[in-house]
Amino acid sequence: KKHGKPQYPAVLKQVLTTSANKLKNDASIFEQGAGLMNVRGATALMASYEPTVTFQPPQLALNECPFMWPFCEQPLFYTAMPAVVNLTVLNGRWLRSKLASPAVWIKSSSSP
Repeated sequence: KKHGKPQYPAVLKQVLTTSANKLKNDASIFEQGAGLMNVRGATALMASYEPTVTFQPPQLALNECPFMWPFCEQPLFYTAMPAVVNLTVLNGRWLRSKLASPAVWIKSSSSP
C-alpha cells in the first residue's frame, strides 16, 4: 500500500466526488454536480484509499426527480428519442484505460 502523493490526477477527483454530500434542495445534477464538498470525509477516504474505478454519477436513476431533471420529466414511448447522459469514469488505477467489453445496463432491484 503506497502512501504519499496520489499517482494520478483522477484520484483527487475520485476522492472529492465520492466523499461529497448530495444537496438536500431541489437542485438538479447539472446545478450541484457531485454535491457539497466534504473535506473531512475526503481526508479520511484518502488516508485509506485503495486504487479503484468509480463512476460519476454513481448510478443513473432517471426517475429521481428533481435531481435527474430534465431526464425524469421526459415520458418514455416507443417513438421517443433515446436519452443521452454523461457518465464520467474515474480510474485511480491507471492513467489510461479502455473498456474490455461493451457496457451492460443492469436494472436496479428498486425500479418498478
